[in-house]
Amino acid sequence: MMWTAVAADGRPVHAGYAAGFEGPVRTLVHALKYGGRTSVALDLAVLAAPLARVLADVRAAVPAGEAADEFAGELDGEPACAPRPAGIDAIAAVPLHGVRRRERGYDQAVLIARRLADLLEVPADPGCLTRVRATRSQTALARGERIENVRAAFAAGRELCHGRRLLLVDDVVTTGATFAAAADALFRAGASSVACLAVAGRRLADPDRSTGKRPPAGPKAVDTGRRRL
Repeated sequence: MMWTAVAADGRPVHAGYAAGFEGPVRTLVHALKYGGRTSVALDLAVLAAPLARVLADVRAAVPAGEAADEFAGELDGEPACAPRPAGIDAIAAVPLHGVRRRERGYDQAVLIARRLADLLEVPADPGCLTRVRATRSQTALARGERIENVRAAFAAGRELCHGRRLLLVDDVVTTGATFAAAADALFRAGASSVACLAVAGRRLADPDRSTGKRPPAGPKAVDTGRRRL
């Protein structure tokens, strides 16, 4: 699923997720995130690679400073494209805070980003984005709480971002609040464009079987068409 959002400064941001957060995909995400099975990052990267190529092609066709056309639709199969996507200079990841990363022993989004970079033959540069503030888990938060929870949570280095076209990767997207906060930091650091890609997407009301809890009911995980980040 893909959609077009609009960043705070009016620039288009193409975003998408490769699969619904259910069944085998949910199992793989949890195996990586909570089960210590770091090898699963490659399986998730393989799943995400076709959509990453589509996002790269879409962004390559959008001139800087011009509004993007709205796009919404289901993606099935891998579209014909060059081995090296034309619209990606580097792949970044939505990072964990340092405390959480040390507790877990690794950062699952960084692992996925690196495997995806290998598949697409583009540089991985997870160090361009840092989570500077520890945040609560988003799992049990409503939409508005999620936005506030990640506000000003990220910082990006200008020397690593300026003038670059970045693909921002995470494991799961729900409302897009984390993507929005992270993309804003990348734009402030001078990125020329940012696209956002999650391996899996879920509705805000979907239960997380890792906790057995159902988050508060809310809007759909993603709205097709244009919306504001």
